[in-house]
Amino acid sequence: MEAEYLNQAVRQTVRLIEMDHPQGVLRTGDRATVQFEFISQPEYVKVGMKLLFREGKTKVRWIIVCTQFLQW
Repeated sequence: MEAEYLNQAVRQTVRLIEMDHPQGVLRTGDRATVQFEFISQPEYVKVGMKLLFREGKTKVRWIIVCTQFLQW
């Protein structure tokens, strides 16, 4: 799944890699730990930062709980 990341002046596409929710889908009020990656270029994020993702009319508010840098 791909969604759009919005944070102040930054807008970029992200790809959802992994989600720990047992049903595999999120509904209103659900919580999950999600791993995602930026498509175009890396962005600066830090623990505790609040992010907004959207796909169509659906919006998701996320809070960064940990970061991991993956080298290619």
